[in-house]
Amino acid sequence: ADGYGSDMEEGGGDSVHELVKDTVVYARSRDGGIAEGLLDVMAYLNPDLIPVELLLRLAEIDRDTLAGLVNLALAEWATEQGSGQECLKMHRVIQGGARQGREVHPCIALLHGWLEGMDLRSAEDRDRRRLGLVQVQAVFRRVQKAK
Repeated sequence: ADGYGSDMEEGGGDSVHELVKDTVVYARSRDGGIAEGLLDVMAYLNPDLIPVELLLRLAEIDRDTLAGLVNLALAEWATEQGSGQECLKMHRVIQGGARQGREVHPCIALLHGWLEGMDLRSAEDRDRRRLGLVQVQAVFRRVQKAK
């Protein structure tokens, strides 16, 4: 990571923030800011279990957009064990850098709409609801920590 300082290895926030910011600027030049909007949401979620189904609810987001994040090394594909639900993972250091200067409101609105559309009596939605509640907890923890 030439040009970003030696604190990268120690999880240095300033260097990571600059690297993430530069990567987002590059992504924006390729897709008109779509990846940046996606990062607004991903910055507050549980970094190990970010449901692809949730992210695909965002306007203009498709599998190619998600693949672009993976190709830029901002995320990687994962599968939640037990349910087989497709997820993305994001390194906590990258997520912390992405969270700097971002608002939590788009993330909360997206989670609300996703959870609201689930049938509380449906066994099929049980794993999705559980994963949604994990995300709600992650958002609240991050908001509390920021205070």
